[in-house]
Amino acid sequence: MRSYQRPPKSWETFFCRATSPTPSLRPAECNNMRGFDPTRPNAYSPDFEIKMSSLGEGVGRGVFTKADIPKGSYIMQEFPSVQFPPLTTDVIEETLKNLKARKPKKELSKVVAYMDGYGYESVQLGEIGHFVDSGISTFTNHGCNGSYTNFPMQYNHLISEPYYLSETAADPNTPLFEDLQSQAHLIFNPVVDRHLEQLYTKSQYTLRDVKKGEEMFENYLFFTEDKEEWNETVRGLRAQCSGEEIGLVVVVDHSMNGKL
Repeated sequence: MRSYQRPPKSWETFFCRATSPTPSLRPAECNNMRGFDPTRPNAYSPDFEIKMSSLGEGVGRGVFTKADIPKGSYIMQEFPSVQFPPLTTDVIEETLKNLKARKPKKELSKVVAYMDGYGYESVQLGEIGHFVDSGISTFTNHGCNGSYTNFPMQYNHLISEPYYLSETAADPNTPLFEDLQSQAHLIFNPVVDRHLEQLYTKSQYTLRDVKKGEEMFENYLFFTEDKEEWNETVRGLRAQCSGEEIGLVVVVDHSMNGKL
């Protein structure tokens, strides 16, 4: 079996030009997924810091602004990603399942916690893989009840009301991506396939002006593309937002520090 093959740039160009000679009439991904927009400002890492979250002791760390961040700004796009392709993900999970020795299993569990707790899950390579941001934005918490300040660039053209997508309104039995994939992901799309790193490594922008000292928030609903895990994601976020549970990262931190 051959591994995933990245399409050549000529396929991407043909895909976009074949739909319409007018750029504004081409699929949205042809205009906002082909690299970074040089006219859009980027909020660099020195404008942020890590502190304990404003959401409470059970939440752990959070990302706070050290300067005013204008609406529409990229968030720390200078950092690359740590990638866990589907084969790597499978090997790690199978190895962890079969390990008997306590110490190696504990160390590998930390890798899984890093991958699952901080990563974006993607099925774009055929099976489940993960992309983890290597910068401090990976500590950004979920914004409960639609309070998130950041929005993923890759879904900007698919969702007309991003402000109102929350864990409380989400249907646990109907994955959000069931509709999104029917529109853009179930067909072969060389634009998406050529820019996976950009799409799944914090390619986000601010939904509003964010003032100095505010905590930044994301929407964790966008992190899950797997239908089988959607129900658990919605249930888990509802429980965490109500204070009934703590997140995976906090659980791991507590276990490493002997608090669990």
